[in-house]
Amino acid sequence: MAQFVLVPGIWLGGWVWRKVGVRLAAAGHSTWTPTLTGLGERSHIVGPWVGLETHVDDVVNVIEREGLDELVLVGHGYGGTVATAVADRALERVARLVLVASSVPQDARSVIDVAAPWLRSLVDAAPKTTEEARVLPIPLADELGRHVAVSDMGDADRRWFWANAAAHPVRTLERPVTLSGAAADVPTTYIRCLADEMVTGPVRQLPIDWEVRSVRSGHWPMVTRPDELTDVLREAAEAAIAEPQSMATMR
Repeated sequence: MAQFVLVPGIWLGGWVWRKVGVRLAAAGHSTWTPTLTGLGERSHIVGPWVGLETHVDDVVNVIEREGLDELVLVGHGYGGTVATAVADRALERVARLVLVASSVPQDARSVIDVAAPWLRSLVDAAPKTTEEARVLPIPLADELGRHVAVSDMGDADRRWFWANAAAHPVRTLERPVTLSGAAADVPTTYIRCLADEMVTGPVRQLPIDWEVRSVRSGHWPMVTRPDELTDVLREAAEAAIAEPQSMATMR
């Protein structure tokens, strides 16, 4: 059975993977859902020192402390940049990288440099402070709905989702990510969210060697389409397990 590390996106904590985690566990897989510093149950840990590298360290520390190997590393949205940087630093531990509705991270560029323009608009509109510890407030659902597909959430899911969301440290979005290019050697699956892409447009310039899959969801399939997303993740794990051990060693 596979080991999954599931990294959440903007405003979210490990809690957002609850439905998927239950389904993966029922299939016999092990899951870890780290909450990044300053978010979720760690929203009280915030300051000018919280940056993208802090979030990368959060995930690397879980992998190392838990002794995880040959894992499937999944990142959603902003978490896709975090997961890619983790794979870059912990290459020998990652059997497969899965990006869900994420932009394609690029060395020396920030998240808002490569993300859809709506994210920069939200960051630019965030309240200015005299401290570096600016946060991106939780947007109103109708405001966010102009940028990403949220309409596939039912009322109960929507209440749960926004009740648990937290303001996101802006510095993590503005500082460039450092990538050596090592993560390019990790087999990668990209999961498109089709309803979301009707609003945002398709992600362009995906590397030609990536596997591309689709789910019929808005931006948060782990909430609205957990069965469909879990099936794709299980197939990604099967591909990782089937990969010859010698290939994993060569990376």
